[in-house]
Amino acid sequence: MSIQFKKGHFNLFIIHIEDIRSENIFKKIKEKIQYASTFFKNTPVVINVENIAYPTNWPKLYKTILNSGLYIIGTCCCKNNTLKKMIIKSGLPILKETIIDKNYTQEKVLTKEKNIVNKTKLINKPIRSGQQIYAHNGDLIIMNNVNPGAEIIADGNIHIYGAMKGRAIAGASGDKTSQIFCTYFSPEVISISGKYLLSEQIPTNFFAKSVKIHLKNNIIIIQDLF
Repeated sequence: MSIQFKKGHFNLFIIHIEDIRSENIFKKIKEKIQYASTFFKNTPVVINVENIAYPTNWPKLYKTILNSGLYIIGTCCCKNNTLKKMIIKSGLPILKETIIDKNYTQEKVLTKEKNIVNKTKLINKPIRSGQQIYAHNGDLIIMNNVNPGAEIIADGNIHIYGAMKGRAIAGASGDKTSQIFCTYFSPEVISISGKYLLSEQIPTNFFAKSVKIHLKNNIIIIQDLF
C-alpha cells in the first residue's frame, strides 16, 4: 500500500464578497441559488476575501454562507493579516488562485495536451430530472430533450438538438473557448468555464429560440443561432 501526493486541477465557483457588514448577504446568496437549488446544494466554493473591509465580522460571514447550503473549501486573495488569522482559526485554508497555472511548465502543458483524447459523447435518449451526463475531455451532443432538474456537463462544447430545460455546463475543465448550441433554449442554468447565468438572469427574448452561447471577455454572450 502506498500514498501519493499529486497536484489536481479543479473547476470551482468563487464567491466575491464586497462588504461583510451587510445584513443582506444571506438574502442575496439565497436569491442567486433559489432558481437552481439542486445545482448549488453542497456545491464546493471558494470565497474571495480581497475586498472585505471589516475582518472582525468574518465568523458571522462564514456561518452565513455555510447556512446557505454551499460547501466552503477555502478562501483566496487575502491581504489582511488580521483576517488571515481569523480565517485560519476557522479551519479554512487560504488558497493561491493562480498557483496551478504558474506551476505548469510549457513542456508539461504540451505533454498533457498530447495525452488528451478529444472524443465526442453522443446521447440519443432524453435526459431525465436528477440525471447527470458528463463528457470528459470532449464535446457532448444530446439528440433529445434535457428535462428540468437534469444536468449535462462537458469539458468541451455542448450541442442540444431538443428542448434544453435543465442545466448545461460547458468548458468544465476551464476551456474558455467552449460553446453551447441549443435548438430550444429554456434552461435553469448555463455555465462556461466557471461563468454562469441563472434562468432569471437570461433575457426573455432568447427563450424558446435556437441560440449559441460563448464567452467574450469573461462575460457570457447569448446569440441567435440562425
